[in-house]
Amino acid sequence: MRVALLVVGDEILDGSTTDSNSGWVCRQASGRGASVVRTAVVPDDPREIAQGLDFLLQTEPAWWSHSGDSAR
Repeated sequence: MRVALLVVGDEILDGSTTDSNSGWVCRQASGRGASVVRTAVVPDDPREIAQGLDFLLQTEPAWWSHSGDSAR
């Protein structure tokens, strides 16, 4: 299974929050036999999120995950 991970958050990009979720998700996926093929980090902007999804979906993952600390 191919997995792609989208991380959303201005706080990740500006360095005020450390992204520990991605590492955990990648370890969980890999530990279950999946191959994490790509991750992307985008800001809290709907257009950027859409572009990030388009980018990740080019890898044709079987599943993808989206995470972030804040909702706006």
